[in-house]
Amino acid sequence: EIVTENCEVTLRYGKIGSDGVTSVKRFKTNDETQSFVRSTMNEKIKKGYSDRSSVRDSESHEQTILKNYDDIIPDVVQQQSKIKDENAFYLECSEDDLTKFYNMTWKENVVSCKYGIKGTSGNSAEKQFGTAMDARKYVDKVLADKLRNGYYEASSSTNSSVFISNSKTSTAITSKTIESKIVKDDPEEQLEDLENGLKVYIQGSSSLPYTCKKFDGGYSCTCQGWTMNVKNKGVQATSCKHLRSIRGDEAEYLRCEENSGVFNPSSKSQRSNGIVAKIALAHPWKQTTDPTGYLMSEKLDGMRAYWTGKQLFTRSGLAIVHPEWFTAAFPKDLELDGELFLGRKKFEECMSITRRTDKGGDWTRVSYVVFDAPTVAGGIQTRLETAAEAIQTVAEVGKTLEEKAAIRIHPFEICQGLPHVLEALAAVEILGGEGLMLRHPTARHRAGRTNDLLKVKSFHDDEALITGYEQGKGKYAGMVGALVCVARSGARFKVGSGLVDNQRSYSNAPKIGSVITFKYFELSNDGIPRFPTFMRIRTDVDASEFPST
Repeated sequence: EIVTENCEVTLRYGKIGSDGVTSVKRFKTNDETQSFVRSTMNEKIKKGYSDRSSVRDSESHEQTILKNYDDIIPDVVQQQSKIKDENAFYLECSEDDLTKFYNMTWKENVVSCKYGIKGTSGNSAEKQFGTAMDARKYVDKVLADKLRNGYYEASSSTNSSVFISNSKTSTAITSKTIESKIVKDDPEEQLEDLENGLKVYIQGSSSLPYTCKKFDGGYSCTCQGWTMNVKNKGVQATSCKHLRSIRGDEAEYLRCEENSGVFNPSSKSQRSNGIVAKIALAHPWKQTTDPTGYLMSEKLDGMRAYWTGKQLFTRSGLAIVHPEWFTAAFPKDLELDGELFLGRKKFEECMSITRRTDKGGDWTRVSYVVFDAPTVAGGIQTRLETAAEAIQTVAEVGKTLEEKAAIRIHPFEICQGLPHVLEALAAVEILGGEGLMLRHPTARHRAGRTNDLLKVKSFHDDEALITGYEQGKGKYAGMVGALVCVARSGARFKVGSGLVDNQRSYSNAPKIGSVITFKYFELSNDGIPRFPTFMRIRTDVDASEFPST
């Protein structure tokens, strides 16, 4: 709940039926106040929240709240009133690498809809109601739900992806993928003509297309053949039938032959087990632990990285391949623990750069954010001061601005108590951050799971190993209904929520044997996560951390 009065904003949030948590923010101007309220409301609506304004004791106060609500989300309120005067609407929604469409038409008491991945024929459905009024109520409800879930009005003529026949496969290039690029007649030229980072969609044997992507130094595909081989062969020496169908057999053979046998320091055979023994891992913070005096900082959503003084490693001990200049300003006589970070909500993009094995990718966008110096004696503040001094000393010796920008100390503040934690957490989450970290001020570095390091989130999260699939039902019949998983504790459970439609085909679903991050409400008495929701695949966490199945 958000209530504004002049330049003061009162936030109240929590479980329905409880008193919740209340915090107050004050701003200097009305513009700053409205900007904060607008961004907060839009972010909540994107996450699935909907308007449930309570009846106020003061009718004038309720009207003020509702008027502010209309001002805050004009995209939903105005767009809905504009569209619902017609007898049809066409919406689109960009999600991950695909654009979905939803087209609804109605006449009297019959409502027809067509939906699916843009560029495909999609699925059709028709529904008949008792009266025209009932049909219109249904249309209004669907429209409001779609707009609040991120769909936007578009022209149905934009759903005209170009399909290029290529043997038994078709290549679909959507307007989202290519903006003003001319599509040539030769299918083998399509991927070559793409700029780095753009994609081509290929309809394979599954109901949803595979994604082929060109980037600096290589090509990738989301099919199982490519993903199973890339870890051992490296990006540059891995191909699949979909890449061959686009680029041609000869071009792919020559590319892979040229790079075959190239040393891949990120392969599992090169793992350094000594790194794993140095990494400190956090426990979830509980409100029974007084946070006063802890060092508090934002929890970064990047790739955990350990600097030995010579090489960067992942938390599971795999070497990170990067350009030589990236670590030029790193201290050579001090071990550091930190995160390779691109920015909030850019985890997948960060991983696409940092997991490469050819020193390619735009590393100028990546920073190594240091939050510990494990080998230094003393508390965390002493360790970070030592790290900052060492980094500054190296940077002064003729380093370029690019080299200096590659490493920095993570900012922190001294926690003043429970209200401070809750207020900081709300502020970080509003900005799209993942949560907070609390570090014990005087404890020495301790590897493994430790209560000296605590993570603070509105929900809990953890990693799990995928051991199988559960068959989908109803809408998802013939697709993946849920991921069957095992946690480090040995608890076995299923994760069905959080998977988008293009991740539910067996060809595109997270692979068995891979590790995922999921969020959950709480643990049951048997240690089973309640309401687990899929968040992302974790290529930097190794399956060996989980019980054998």
